[in-house]
Amino acid sequence: MKMKLTILALLTCLAVFALGATKVSPKITWEYKVIYHDYYKADEELNKLGGEGWELVAVEPTSFTDPQFNTLHRGDNFYLKRAK
Repeated sequence: MKMKLTILALLTCLAVFALGATKVSPKITWEYKVIYHDYYKADEELNKLGGEGWELVAVEPTSFTDPQFNTLHRGDNFYLKRAK
């Protein structure tokens, strides 16, 4: 009798686990944002965006030449995402 109860309990646990494992999680959609910073107060803006739910996912060093003044600007592109 004790063996039958143990087997029944084991089968019940397996059935519950199998049913729970087949649940499909909802699809998450993302929105993305790219911001440029030249190192000045980037942390302030990133902290503000983090408070709004944005998550930093990548940083890319970049540079460009301002055609009006022919000056080179260096900084980073910050790539962020958050769930819609």
